[in-house]
Amino acid sequence: MQTAVISSQKVVGSTSSGVGQMPLPMATCGELYTVTGVRGKGETKNFLASLGFAPGAQVSVVCQMGGNLLLNVKGSLVALGCSMAQRIQ
Repeated sequence: MQTAVISSQKVVGSTSSGVGQMPLPMATCGELYTVTGVRGKGETKNFLASLGFAPGAQVSVVCQMGGNLLLNVKGSLVALGCSMAQRIQ
C-alpha cells in the first residue's frame, strides 16, 4: 500500500497546537498541512509525487464531498477520489 504522510501541525491559521500524523481525508478544510513523507512503491507513489505530494510540500483541503477531496498543493488544485485520498496519511 502506498501512502503519503502529512503532519497535522497547522502551518498557517493554526487554531490548535500539537504535531501528529493523520489520514488526509481527516484534515480540516482551509487549514494548511505539511507533507512529511511519501511511502509506497511503483506507479502510485510516482503518481502522487508528480502531483506534488513530496516531503515539505504544503497541502490544504479546499473542499470535501462524498469522500472526494479538492486539494491545493504547490499552488495547483488537485482532485483525489476517496480511494486515493485514503492512501495519504
